[in-house]
Amino acid sequence: SFGITVVLARALGTDGYGVYAYVFALVSMLAIPAEFGLPNLLVRETAKAFAKQEWGTIQGVWRWAGRITGILTAVLILGAGTAVAIWGDQFSRVQLLTMIWGLALVPLIALGALRGAALRGLHKVIQGQLPEQVLLPGFFLLFILGATFVFSVGSITPATAMAMQVAAAGLAFGIGAWLLWRATPAEVRGAKAVYDGQRWLSSTLPLAFIGGMFFINQRMSILILGLFVNSAQVGIYKVADQMSVLV
Repeated sequence: SFGITVVLARALGTDGYGVYAYVFALVSMLAIPAEFGLPNLLVRETAKAFAKQEWGTIQGVWRWAGRITGILTAVLILGAGTAVAIWGDQFSRVQLLTMIWGLALVPLIALGALRGAALRGLHKVIQGQLPEQVLLPGFFLLFILGATFVFSVGSITPATAMAMQVAAAGLAFGIGAWLLWRATPAEVRGAKAVYDGQRWLSSTLPLAFIGGMFFINQRMSILILGLFVNSAQVGIYKVADQMSVLV
């Protein structure tokens, strides 16, 4: 992550990196209600059902969580897209393009978190974290480095960088889906789904609150700062913030 910050800051400049950092913080905030605490619930319920060999429950909680996340993601993207359409004239073309690409990240982040949680619940802890923690930033860093070698510094825009991150997230998601397919027991694939939606929903509310507060503490400073200063100042702040995170 620190390497990505260094390369992006040099490739985009202060203003461009500020636009990218602000949009990414906004997208990360949108992913919080899309996930709705379901990844933590999925780890717990999958591990419990796996220990009891309740294969139908695993099938049920996976499908239930996927549907809830899909519905929430669609609503959030539709709402954000409507807001962009209404107030789009207040933003530059680069900001709008970056936001459009950023919205494509929301389902990849939310569904990727579910897939990782399912893998961790099946005791595949390293495989469950590999796509988001290693592959996604690794692919993204390679894309950015490749673009800086092919194109001159300054020709890469925040929208281009966000598009490359979407591509990296898509590749990581595909590999993660393959890992989950390989790790899923045959008994789960052939089981009839068993649902307990009311209990799962009541359990996920406090998990959603805890997870939401964690990410708000990480991203809210960027969002608030962007309301009062220009993109260049946001970029400088983000670099300094990433330095402190590394320490």
